[in-house]
Amino acid sequence: MSHARRTLPEFAATWARSTLTERAAAQQHFLDLCKVWASPSRPRQT
Repeated sequence: MSHARRTLPEFAATWARSTLTERAAAQQHFLDLCKVWASPSRPRQT
């Protein structure tokens, strides 16, 4: 799994080309957004 940060233009370009259905793409779309905003994709364990 890659944790590399993505830029907003990279994110937009990737998803503009996507042919996946909304349901099929939902998880990866969320993970890619986390990379754009440099946010952890999972909550921290406390």
